Amino acid sequence: AGGSLFDCLELLNMVSQGKINVYAEPLIKNIGRYIYRTHIADDYFINFADGDAKIELYAELVHRYGCRIEDTHLSNLGAAAFHQASGTMRIPGWYPMLRVLSHLMNFANLKAISATPPYVRDVWLDGIQVMAAREQGGSYQGLYLAAKGGHNDESHNHNDVGQFVVYSYGQPVIIDVGV
Repeated sequence: AGGSLFDCLELLNMVSQGKINVYAEPLIKNIGRYIYRTHIADDYFINFADGDAKIELYAELVHRYGCRIEDTHLSNLGAAAFHQASGTMRIPGWYPMLRVLSHLMNFANLKAISATPPYVRDVWLDGIQVMAAREQGGSYQGLYLAAKGGHNDESHNHNDVGQFVVYSYGQPVIIDVGV
């Protein structure tokens, strides 16, 4: 959803020649930041409700979103995901033309960037009552815990209140079976 929103915002920015630019809005920034705040290690992400535990990031899009909102954590996650995929450009057949063109224009730039995922130490997402904490910031080494509070009357709820996951050195130990 965040990627599709970003596509739309890029179109608005492009056709208005930069006059419609909402990247400084806190909501837009937080939608992008959600990606690295729920990142556990490699392609593992917090997966409460109906989410998958493993997600393939669209590295160029994540990197560009981070640049637009001026968030180095997000742009570094995108660049690191690009290099984790061996610096290759995988473009799914369903990709919108805007994403394909952005990939082509930014390929050399991403190839030249050296970055590591931010591995944020502590996260609290008040609106959805999700917390995450890792033993040490900047690394997937050690223990990682994420938990979901909330209530069953919240929007798009899946009766997943009270769920938690535990990872050790980037590998799942206790999981939420989710989907």
